[in-house]
Amino acid sequence: MTAKLDLDAPNRAPLKHAPMTIALHWASALLIAMAVSAVLMRDLADSQVARQILMQWHRDAGLMIIPALLARLLVIATVGMANTSADLPQGMRRIAKAVHAFLYLLLLAIPLLGWALTSAHNTPLKFLGMLPLPGLVQANADRADTLSSLHALAAWTLLVAVMAHSVAALYHHYVRRDEILAAMLPDRRSAPSSVAPSGAAGASEPRAAQPAG
Repeated sequence: MTAKLDLDAPNRAPLKHAPMTIALHWASALLIAMAVSAVLMRDLADSQVARQILMQWHRDAGLMIIPALLARLLVIATVGMANTSADLPQGMRRIAKAVHAFLYLLLLAIPLLGWALTSAHNTPLKFLGMLPLPGLVQANADRADTLSSLHALAAWTLLVAVMAHSVAALYHHYVRRDEILAAMLPDRRSAPSSVAPSGAAGASEPRAAQPAG
């Protein structure tokens, strides 16, 4: 099986991930963009009310990444993914697997660090402004400073990783001309997904250019 684009075979069904995998992937990307935009706009806002609203948006978007990530991992484990990496060198596959694991770790760690930071500031946290969430740590100013630094460091690391991941996706699409990027794009033609069940051969092979999340 090959993942190379075959321009001479227009009728060949393209490799596609399961619709739910694609939806959760882009939902995670949107949540990241929302969280980053909210916190950057907060730094520019003069009104205290506006700053509070933007911070709540930042927290809500960040917290929603957790269930989105867990749902995505569940879908991958149960449905599988299209084997778009069949023709990749073994070294590139290993790098892709490590990058994906690192991105998933960051997507889980950053919201949890933000949650803990809010607790350390002794600020009540409500998910979507309605569901009260328990504190993860005791309120403490020094702990809050440490968590703030870790949260910011992890967030900047994620942004750099996402940028590199996006460049890799474009490299695969325009240079290698394979289907790694196309397999994760929404398909208006509703082509059937070419997923491999979690127990099938090739299901665990990494994809080298799926942005996180």
